[in-house]
Amino acid sequence: MRLLAGPKTHVMAVGDDDQSIYAWRGARPENLMQLQEDFPALNIIKLEQNYRSTGRILKAANTLIDNNPHLISKALWSELGPGDPLRFISSDNEETECERVVNEIIDMRLKRIVCIR
Repeated sequence: MRLLAGPKTHVMAVGDDDQSIYAWRGARPENLMQLQEDFPALNIIKLEQNYRSTGRILKAANTLIDNNPHLISKALWSELGPGDPLRFISSDNEETECERVVNEIIDMRLKRIVCIR
């Protein structure tokens, strides 16, 4: 990166050390730390506000994130209020889990349609 950036070191990178979706492409959390070492004047901007999830979901996410061996701390938050209580389900495998989730969505949509009428 230093060779590509040249002497002016204009570099921008986006990443999340707690997501490994692109690990198969060589993305590693250590890459973000290496950027900080290679570019000491790096300005890190954390995007911690979540616009889709409610407080309870983000509290659960933060608890999981706190147990990850992540390298850069973060605290996700939302202005959407606490939201519905969380429910945990267990399934024997991914197929039964998928069926359960789909059935829950269908049930919620049907109940919403009945309430609207």
